[in-house]
Amino acid sequence: MIKTSKKGKNGYATIFERHSFSTGFAITPHQFRHWQNNYLANKGLPHLLITMLSGRKNPEQTLTYIHTTDAQNASVISDILYEKETEEEVQDKVGKRLQSKAQYDDATDNLSPTFVSEVGFCTQNLTLIPCTYMTEFETQCTLCSSSCHIAHDKDAIELLNKDLTIQKHNLKQVQEAINFATSEGMQQWYETHYQNTCMLKSLIEVLSDDSIKEGAIVRFLTRSNVMRITDLETKTVTEHKLSLPDAKEALQAALAATPQTNNNSAKDNFLGFLGSV
Repeated sequence: MIKTSKKGKNGYATIFERHSFSTGFAITPHQFRHWQNNYLANKGLPHLLITMLSGRKNPEQTLTYIHTTDAQNASVISDILYEKETEEEVQDKVGKRLQSKAQYDDATDNLSPTFVSEVGFCTQNLTLIPCTYMTEFETQCTLCSSSCHIAHDKDAIELLNKDLTIQKHNLKQVQEAINFATSEGMQQWYETHYQNTCMLKSLIEVLSDDSIKEGAIVRFLTRSNVMRITDLETKTVTEHKLSLPDAKEALQAALAATPQTNNNSAKDNFLGFLGSV
């Protein structure tokens, strides 16, 4: 056995010392657990099996033991979104976004990577800062301040319209819930979600506006209710101030039209607000 001045917890030389490595090297059994889980995941073993092998009850716990880069995560998302499409079909679908992204990078002398999304492209440097934006929309990047949309991008507009239909349905479902009139949490959700859904509708209208040049960049500044439209060829920016329906009034109309009230005028008022989105 190699004589060393540094000993392990039991008074014996560590495995690194026994094989002539630096005394600064150290490893714990728990680190081996991380390595094993990460190794198995990289080899393609399903997370459910890794969870069973590791003796855990919840597969979500396994995710903390699997270390992936943002680039790997983006690759997985891309594979899920386009798994049944050929490379040519994918290129055709996102070609306009890729072209506008390249123009944006050139116009702004942007050296940070930008990433194409399902409804535009993201200007946040995801290789340095992970995305923390959360939304209840189906199109996850919508209304994010880092998300850039392309005017007259037909595929993106189609997706956003489908999302709008879903969100209007969600608003109606919550309003019809039996505890809507007594649940403060549901009412807060309704007010916030109503306003966001109105913003989504406004975004679709701007992206479809014939007066806006095809390929222009549209960016939503939600805090100021402003849509910023950038012509990349002329490098000019115009701002479109939104006039949104009052979310508090919409909530009051929804409360007045709850199934318990059975008031036709209140129901008409509620449907009027719902029709505004």
